Amino acid sequence: MTSSSRIEWMGYDIRSQKDEGIDHISVKVRLSYQGNEITGEASGPRAPRSLLRLVAVATLNAVRKFFPNYGSWYVEDVVPSLKGTTSYVTVFLDLIRPRGSQQFIGTAFIQEDTQKAVGLATLNAINRFLGASQE
Repeated sequence: MTSSSRIEWMGYDIRSQKDEGIDHISVKVRLSYQGNEITGEASGPRAPRSLLRLVAVATLNAVRKFFPNYGSWYVEDVVPSLKGTTSYVTVFLDLIRPRGSQQFIGTAFIQEDTQKAVGLATLNAINRFLGASQE
């Protein structure tokens, strides 16, 4: 098995639960980087578009475990779009560091799984940052 210099998407799980009458969802993503697998989690109330944001946040929570000293990532927005017959998702991220912040975007086509596309779009933005920081 070859080690990749990119973070790779391994999968995700979603759980629903009721807490004091409110529907909550929990997302757990699995990522791989240079042969190491790690998970990240996020949870919140079920609301329109919250699942997509939770997938992005869980992805960032896993990435933080790989790179704890790179700053703090924040999900600015998750935007699913349709252009003709093509569906895609764009994730807007902020990286907050002591010297200021940087903004990144990532995109991915939505094949059959919107949540997976959100995770891939999030990694698209992060891998772009990692590629630039390793040059």
